Amino acid sequence: MEFSHDIHADQIPPRLQRAAFRIVQESLANACRHSKSKRLFVEVTLDGDVLRIQVRDWGVGFDPEKTTPGHFGLNGMRQRVKLLRGTATIHSELGKGTCVTVELPLAP
Repeated sequence: MEFSHDIHADQIPPRLQRAAFRIVQESLANACRHSKSKRLFVEVTLDGDVLRIQVRDWGVGFDPEKTTPGHFGLNGMRQRVKLLRGTATIHSELGKGTCVTVELPLAP
């Protein structure tokens, strides 16, 4: 796993720190459980007043519009991001992997 960041914790409000942690945690758990990728990349950056989180794997990929009954990870992540007035983009191609990109505004 590779991790890259350009921020310090004191730049991010505590509520966003917790949300960012949960989003990265869920993205990594999904990648480890399902992707079969031998490589993961996590990047957390600050672009003006937006916290950007990107988690990428080079695994088997999937259809992000289809969710498996009994699995709530992606939907939970989307709900968390929506409550924080952010955006979540999940791009995945079969055989090419998955990239989860989340953008969260720093201001409420």
